[in-house]
Amino acid sequence: MKYGFLPFWAVMLSVLIGCTGMSSQTSNNTTIPITVLLEAHQCQFQEIVASATWVRKAEHLDFSLAQQIKAAHPNAIPWDSDTLGVLVVHMGRQPTGGYRLSLSVPVIEARRGSGVVNVTRHRPDIGAIVSQALSSPCLVLQFPYKDLKSLRVHDQDGRLMAEAAVR
Repeated sequence: MKYGFLPFWAVMLSVLIGCTGMSSQTSNNTTIPITVLLEAHQCQFQEIVASATWVRKAEHLDFSLAQQIKAAHPNAIPWDSDTLGVLVVHMGRQPTGGYRLSLSVPVIEARRGSGVVNVTRHRPDIGAIVSQALSSPCLVLQFPYKDLKSLRVHDQDGRLMAEAAVR
């Protein structure tokens, strides 16, 4: 009878240790708030495929893009490059107007130095009247980058759209 409680306490101790181990694993997950600086239909990028570019310092931002951001958010440039950075997500060259990108979730889901940004790719409706010119939609996002080393951009279907190193 006195050995009957020993397995019970051993199981309880292992459950307790397992639960504290789980809480330390989930504490590595963080969410980082995102500010949308620009959602543009034409960003003058030449890339044919989707891409993501990390910009730590405002002076490294493309001039025309910086002008569009200043028009929308006059106080956004320059930013404190020790704490904030910008991610430029480019949809790639599109055959007509009517394409755009938007932020699906207003936070980055980060874990162990890697973050995920979720966006939605919008296409023109079938039969919509659109400009008959190439377009290059982009999304410019600003957020604190502490502890981030890499970013992955996923579209609304969960597909990897682009990746960027955070430096």
